[in-house]
Amino acid sequence: MDYQKLSEFRYLRDTTITLVARETRLSIQSIIQFSNKNIPRFTSSQAVQIFQDYFASRNSLFSNNNLLFPTDEGKLLLPDKYRQNFKRLLSKAGIDPLALSPMLLTDVHIKRILELQFQFQRPIYQMYLAAALIGYQALRPVEVAKLQKEDIHIDEEIIILRDTKSREDQYVIIYPTLIKPLKNYLAHLINLQKG
Repeated sequence: MDYQKLSEFRYLRDTTITLVARETRLSIQSIIQFSNKNIPRFTSSQAVQIFQDYFASRNSLFSNNNLLFPTDEGKLLLPDKYRQNFKRLLSKAGIDPLALSPMLLTDVHIKRILELQFQFQRPIYQMYLAAALIGYQALRPVEVAKLQKEDIHIDEEIIILRDTKSREDQYVIIYPTLIKPLKNYLAHLINLQKG
């Protein structure tokens, strides 16, 4: 199974369980035993979006599994394993993992956890954008590999290729359907830099 897909799946699974526990006050034990027909009800639109992302990821990996929150092997996730993952998630978000349970997380904590999503999805975004730049823009793989965020000018809708085969900078007009994905990706990179 693809490591990147599993990594994203784990992040989305553990975040979704955390959001379910926070919003429903159900025990972790009862949440992890949900079947794929137990769709939790969320009050926040962010939680709904994370759940939708999770459910799509889960279905792509475990379409024939009845558990809503399976392990990487498709088995029942144990509460202790979730707690380990939860502490690791808090630590990655810069939150002291010792004193918190999912029910005690504040909106600020949730925001910091949700900001981690791009870090887990970044490699897959990079792969898709690289393929699109090669396919739509007819760029060489080496040109794509050398791109830096400063080379992409969304407002002018151009990409500057530096140190090309001709040894001169070249300007490439961005294919219209790539503007939005590139803009979103760059926005995430800028937010990571600020954080």
